[in-house]
Amino acid sequence: MMVIGMGKIDGTTIMHADHGMSRFPDVLPRAATALMVHIPFLFGNGLVEDGYDHTTMVEAILPTRLIERELGPQAEAKQQMARLYFDTIDVLIIDTMGKEIMT
Repeated sequence: MMVIGMGKIDGTTIMHADHGMSRFPDVLPRAATALMVHIPFLFGNGLVEDGYDHTTMVEAILPTRLIERELGPQAEAKQQMARLYFDTIDVLIIDTMGKEIMT
């Protein structure tokens, strides 16, 4: 989010145009490190939500630990993502899906 937020439209455009999503885990930390040299800030907020939009973790992270600490909340978020518990499946029918489902 730092690369998108602090990089403004130029940072967003460069990241999406020049680097595919599969390369983001490698490219984003390097881009964030480069930004932190030029844009001072006090701390970053680490937030994790579960699949029901409930906040499960909030952490203030100092700039000196931000890149290394990012992996912790990221791993926690991946743990809480919905998943299918099948090794193989022939057909899957989904009635409704998306980030913003109104019930």
